[in-house]
Amino acid sequence: MGGGRSEARWEDVGLEHFGRWLLEMKAKYEGLLPKRFPCGTGKASGWPDDKLKAALKALRDDMPKSRVVIKGLPQRIKDALRTNTDSIFFSADNLAKQLYYHSEITPSEYIGAIAEIKGGATEIYGIPKEYRIMLIANTGHHYAAMLKTTEDRSEAYILSLFRLDRGSLGKLLQKYGRFKI
Repeated sequence: MGGGRSEARWEDVGLEHFGRWLLEMKAKYEGLLPKRFPCGTGKASGWPDDKLKAALKALRDDMPKSRVVIKGLPQRIKDALRTNTDSIFFSADNLAKQLYYHSEITPSEYIGAIAEIKGGATEIYGIPKEYRIMLIANTGHHYAAMLKTTEDRSEAYILSLFRLDRGSLGKLLQKYGRFKI
């Protein structure tokens, strides 16, 4: 996630192309799982945490060096990130981590959450780490999206997207509610 890349090289992929990219990267991820996790993923594998983390890192390293850009970041989100970029990137590396921890989220849910972010119909919370914000979108379910900029704030990335049930929404709001922007 180095800064300073020229935005002129990247075209808005649109939500339809994003969906195709997502399915292609998910298929690559699923193809790599048996190689990196021959005994299964998570606690079910019986592997200690350090071995699981090493296998996930190796899987992420094996993913294509690919990313998509989605343009149309609303001004209020750009203001919260303190950036002028109109785009958010989603990398195959981050998607692999995302699929590992949140395999329950479907491609249509990703597309719906991205559409909600682009539409600006989200709640925004600052995160007490530099360059990060959390968005909460509601597309029938609540989702939290973590966004981060590069240090020079020239690029913004989706780090994580996860579904919230009533309990987890309450816990997040309890933790970050005072940081609402």
